[in-house]
Amino acid sequence: MSKHKKNMIGSAVLMVISFALIVHDVVENSEYKIGNLASHVGLFLFGAFLFYLNLKNERKMKDGDRKS
Repeated sequence: MSKHKKNMIGSAVLMVISFALIVHDVVENSEYKIGNLASHVGLFLFGAFLFYLNLKNERKMKDGDRKS
């Protein structure tokens, strides 16, 4: 399996786990846990950003192979 595929799987797992934590925080609905909710949203956005970067780099590498 290529490096990009492994990184994409890792970032997708990070997004799924952080989404589950967001749902847990919302269902629990405690006011003192707003910091946890913010950090879990940040983790989700970071995973989405990593997924986007891996997708972009994979496309760039495929385009480079086609030109060669």
